[in-house]
Amino acid sequence: MLDITTINSNIKDGARYYTKEESYYSQDEEVQEMTESEWFGSMAPNEPYSAERFTKMFYGDLPNGQRMRGEVNGKGKERLAYDLTFTVPGKSLSMAIHGPNGDKRLWEAHVEAVKEVMVIVENRYAGARVQANGKRQAIKTGNIAATLVNHHESRAGDPHVHTHVVLFNGTLCPDGEYRALWYEPLRNSGVLGDLYHQKLALKVQALGYEIRETATGFDLAGVTDEQIEVFSKRSTEIEDYLKEKGWSNTPANRQKAVFETRIAKNITESLEQKQERWGHEMEAVGFTGLTPANHPITPKSTETPRELLDAAIGHLAERQSSFSLEDIQRFVFSHLRSFDEKPLNQEIDHHPDLLTAWDGRYTTQTAVDRDIRIINHWLKGNNSVTPLNPIADFSHTILNSGQSEAMKRLLSSPDQYQILKGLAGTGKTTALGIARQQLPPETVIKVFAATHNAKNEIAESFDLEGATIAQLAVSEPTTESNQLWILDESGMVGSDDFEMVMNKATKVGARVWAVGDTGQNGAIAAGAPVRMLMHSGATVHKLSEIIRQQNKEQKTAVKLIAEGHGIEALNVLEKQGHIHEVEDADTKISAAVKQYISLPQSRRDKTLVVIGTNAEREAFTDQLRVRLIEEGKLTNNTEFTQLKNRNLTKVQKKRAENYRKGDLLVLHRKHRTYTQLQTHVPYKVLAVEGQHLRVTSPGGRQFKINPAQHERTEVFTAKQNHIAVGDKLRFTSTNKKEGIYTHAYLECIRIQEGIATVQGNKGQVHQLDLSKPQQIDHDWATTTYRAQGGTNSETIYIASLNPTSARESFYVGISRHRTKHISVFTESLEDLKEWVATSNAQENAIETLFDPHEGWTPDYTGVEKPWQLDMDTWAEMKSSGIHPSLLTPEHLRSEAGSSEPSIRDNVLLEALLGAEFTKPKYGAGQEVTHEMKRKLNGTHKVNGKWVDDPERAYTRIAEGGGWIGYGGTDLLSVIEGNPQPSSYCQVKPKTPRIFDGEEVKYETPKGVDQQVFLPHIPDEITELIYQRNAISPTPEERAKGVWYVADQYNLPIVLTEGLKKTWASLSQGHLTVGLPGVTALYRAKDDFDHRLPQRELSEYGKALAKPGRKITFAFDQDTKLSAIFNVRRDLVRTIELLQAEGVVCKLAPWNPKLGKGLDDVIAKVGPRYYNAAIANAISPDAEVKRHYKGQYNSIAKRVQKRLGEMPKERVDLEVYAYCKEHTELNDAYRFISESDHMRAATPEQKRLYLLAIHKVSPIYEELMDSDKPINFNQRMPEMVQNRVKLQIVKEKPTPLQSEQINFDIGQSY
Repeated sequence: MLDITTINSNIKDGARYYTKEESYYSQDEEVQEMTESEWFGSMAPNEPYSAERFTKMFYGDLPNGQRMRGEVNGKGKERLAYDLTFTVPGKSLSMAIHGPNGDKRLWEAHVEAVKEVMVIVENRYAGARVQANGKRQAIKTGNIAATLVNHHESRAGDPHVHTHVVLFNGTLCPDGEYRALWYEPLRNSGVLGDLYHQKLALKVQALGYEIRETATGFDLAGVTDEQIEVFSKRSTEIEDYLKEKGWSNTPANRQKAVFETRIAKNITESLEQKQERWGHEMEAVGFTGLTPANHPITPKSTETPRELLDAAIGHLAERQSSFSLEDIQRFVFSHLRSFDEKPLNQEIDHHPDLLTAWDGRYTTQTAVDRDIRIINHWLKGNNSVTPLNPIADFSHTILNSGQSEAMKRLLSSPDQYQILKGLAGTGKTTALGIARQQLPPETVIKVFAATHNAKNEIAESFDLEGATIAQLAVSEPTTESNQLWILDESGMVGSDDFEMVMNKATKVGARVWAVGDTGQNGAIAAGAPVRMLMHSGATVHKLSEIIRQQNKEQKTAVKLIAEGHGIEALNVLEKQGHIHEVEDADTKISAAVKQYISLPQSRRDKTLVVIGTNAEREAFTDQLRVRLIEEGKLTNNTEFTQLKNRNLTKVQKKRAENYRKGDLLVLHRKHRTYTQLQTHVPYKVLAVEGQHLRVTSPGGRQFKINPAQHERTEVFTAKQNHIAVGDKLRFTSTNKKEGIYTHAYLECIRIQEGIATVQGNKGQVHQLDLSKPQQIDHDWATTTYRAQGGTNSETIYIASLNPTSARESFYVGISRHRTKHISVFTESLEDLKEWVATSNAQENAIETLFDPHEGWTPDYTGVEKPWQLDMDTWAEMKSSGIHPSLLTPEHLRSEAGSSEPSIRDNVLLEALLGAEFTKPKYGAGQEVTHEMKRKLNGTHKVNGKWVDDPERAYTRIAEGGGWIGYGGTDLLSVIEGNPQPSSYCQVKPKTPRIFDGEEVKYETPKGVDQQVFLPHIPDEITELIYQRNAISPTPEERAKGVWYVADQYNLPIVLTEGLKKTWASLSQGHLTVGLPGVTALYRAKDDFDHRLPQRELSEYGKALAKPGRKITFAFDQDTKLSAIFNVRRDLVRTIELLQAEGVVCKLAPWNPKLGKGLDDVIAKVGPRYYNAAIANAISPDAEVKRHYKGQYNSIAKRVQKRLGEMPKERVDLEVYAYCKEHTELNDAYRFISESDHMRAATPEQKRLYLLAIHKVSPIYEELMDSDKPINFNQRMPEMVQNRVKLQIVKEKPTPLQSEQINFDIGQSY
């Protein structure tokens, strides 16, 4: 056994515990050797062990006078060391070492095993955290300093051989500095104890001892359980103390009991004296020692490392897309084998299905191939079906604008597979129910879901039977035409199941709408296929307006955590008093029970209790039922045997070694050989016999079966529980023949003569024979996993401090309620914040192969300057981190300056003005006309006279020279399927033209519409792009080029300004499109310079705007206010237009101090920082709102400066008038919606108010133009509010309008 604890500076007795606790001085050298401490590790002192040196090392002082770690302020807060306590398994080994005829070789085997494990610790887990580029990074160091402190006695005075390895908290880093150990990898390894047991077992058998495997390791054969029990007094003390305190037998409570019952050891006896005493006690119970065989004992396990590795991969890959070396070792060495980790590691290195992921973990080729099939399946479904209803209209329904738009897109899309992604509480099911009314009448709807709860919810909403994904997997779908499959909570569907859905849908020609929120709980099975398809460019329709939570702050919290800001969401709830921090985990449960009991029955019935773990759910249920029995709410409390699913994987269920005596095996499918075994009957395991199980039926008949030969089995453990009249219950297994379905809601209505009658929420009745084991559980509380898809009025959320409170689960927990009532209970708010800041999302195998933050580190060692570039341009490109393969003549060239430039002979002038000079106003023929000279010389009017301006002259560009970059491929030709070269370009002159004191650093051709840059991408970077996006195009697709592939696969792209930044981003493997300016993708005026009624995307903007495509904006991080204001305006306009076409827009932010542009960031702090910014790009919502609010405030200030102080209604009418004249009317609605006085308004309040502004505006304009004396500051608020009231009367009330409207939603200015 191995226990690892942290030793802090507040430890009682300090170092003395390890230097004085067991003083076993002996004159017998062999005995003395067993008691001596010794150094371990390449950083350990090169001198004999001494207590004095140990104490100095313990407190961080090295023999060379240096500190092994930095100083830590705060009493008791310094981590001094870590105690790795290796205890020989069982008691029989300690008895054989110290009893009659004791065998010291067993002691030596123990020490050897400990040292071999510590070699692994030093080589694999020794490391530190260092600061690099503003971020903490982990590094391996490969050196430790430790002391082996050997103890032989328990605190109850029994023989108890164990070694404390005191691992000092320090390590020497490659830079020569000493730092504290990075403890987390060691703490999380979870396999070192198993490796110790395995190594010790092999050594013990090699000495000739037979062993028998136990639940906690192994014991020596020949020592009886009764003999062992006599020398297990300390364990008995702890168990008795737990019972006395009424504590459950958990690791945390056992640890607490250990310290509270700790007594000092007897150090007055020498080890020889103790051995003599123990020898008499052992002889008294019949133990006189063991005689080993004179030959090594062959281990019982016959499986090879390869066979067990195959089993481990199958087990792990079922629920994880990637797994670690430790995960494999934990599975393999969960039982004793005939080998240790060395041959297993060799097999891992050569296994044909294992692939090394970017972070050192493993995935499988099988899983990667499956992901590729899913993506290809989706691609084949694109544009493959006829839209269901391209003219659907939801304007007269209760749907809000976001819901209406999403439903219209669903019904008008020609794609077989579509995704409806909505935050929790955005009304996805409601919207789908209304969309159903506009489906063609011949449409056959079928609803499926990942869980029974979610299936029940959507099935009831659609008044259909519904099925779970598991049920679909074991059945064949019906073959009607025009099928539409709605897959609810699709984010909880793993990759194997999702591929199964696709295959079965294709078989019957069904469309599939995957509905859900990938930000909530993922699948238990491996993979996150919906998220993978979203990242791959699948058609996604989004709902983001939360309507479930009506409380503003709670709605804010839900939205924050949905966007990945877990700590901020928790802070909002804490500020509103919804977080209840209590003393410990036990108090947390009792406080939640007290809260529930304090509610009146009407509120109890509408309260959902959500808990992280099943263990805490059961503790809550037990305490709650006691209180309900006291109230008389539960009566006739009756004991029964409950079957609890052990949740084994398919591989585990097929291996007999994973079964325990007393387990119950249930078959869901008959086997052709075992014809006498019945389905849905629990068979009790009597014994595990090699690869077989000896089981007995409820009637007492015995069978011997091989679990590997059975499919669709479940394994249960039995526990005693109670059921009472009034209990809320649920089935935990499905039996369709009996009408029993997992998680169906039940209530116990009667218990009579051992028969419990339970009734479902639809009136169905079941009789349960309580004399037989039952697959039923209490339903007073639910885990976050089961809660997903459910809704209730109130929530009591008991947050566990483990992965069940990671961001996804916490999101589910705080988003189930409709009213303002939510209470979150935790024993540590700070620890809870750490958990909600982490993600527990499933990975996709294909995503694990490439580090999203890794990239090409600019290095030009040995690279010659390209021949077509001058030294200045070469230096500039290197300082921007551009890959040499992107600096070919196909990309750019330098041009020297010319003292007598001519447009015919100068490459820069020809590129910039060639198209412009073909216009009629410049004349015809080969002559340089007067108009051309004006353009070249920068001639413009000053005070009515034409004046040449050398600063504006194009000849200035030609005279100074510069570089010209080429646009690469024409985007419009790509969309047409026939990629052609682009004539568009960008010039960077060495002597830029100057307008109003500002240099024009970059120039693009005149006389043509703005285009975009799609540079030529060399093969090396093309493959990097394909790798980043996990695609493998066909040879035919590759032949047409990467931009064609990008269009066909709807690959995500990065947008940035200018060619240089485009090349720098491409160098990191990001498919990047360059813009000549931030306005390049939209236009506000037509070809005749007239303002359009509404802004629209340019041709190139439309070409990029493919539904489902992810576009990340990596624009300069300006610090100049005017630049920020203008760029934000054009950025927001572009984003709005792209989002309207179904594009997923993101922003890649970075600290401006690290560089203004992305090329500056790459050059200054390296590619990882930029790649992380792209990988972690954020939603543009906050930027959009800042723009709206800023525009509103800017207009309002100008209005008030002109007209004086005025009420908000008049300000809004002025804003409306300004937008009508200078921008577009939609801007008025956007700006006013983000004003301070509208922030607290509900969506319905906003709609009515904005409609009133729209109606009153023409009246206001007419009155302003008249000469009538009117008090506008009094009259306008009255008119607006009267119009709101009139509108409410006119409209037919809807659920959204039924709430009371508060018209006074802000203060006057």
